[in-house]
Amino acid sequence: MWTSQCHASGVGIINKDATVLTGQELEHRSPEEPANLFEHTRVYAGIAPAQKIAIVKALQARGEFFVKYTMTSNSGEIWTIFLAPLFGWPIPLLPIQVLWINLVTDGLLS
Repeated sequence: MWTSQCHASGVGIINKDATVLTGQELEHRSPEEPANLFEHTRVYAGIAPAQKIAIVKALQARGEFFVKYTMTSNSGEIWTIFLAPLFGWPIPLLPIQVLWINLVTDGLLS
């Protein structure tokens, strides 16, 4: 948790009023209690996938909404396209290949 808190504080995600919630702390709470915790929690550290789903459902029940980003699935093609010219290499992906990668990776997530 300390590492998460330091990084979040360093980039301005949390301040003195925000809390960091770990998966272990969440595990020992009642199912109704986390909805109250989420109001001031800005960083979740070591959260299990099932806990993530519970967090999202609780936040959605409060009227929160989420924008899905698939940047991580596209990071490989982004690095490839931007770094190739820096090394003097030709761009290795054609536009049709980028479209195909986006269709396959992002389309399946949708």
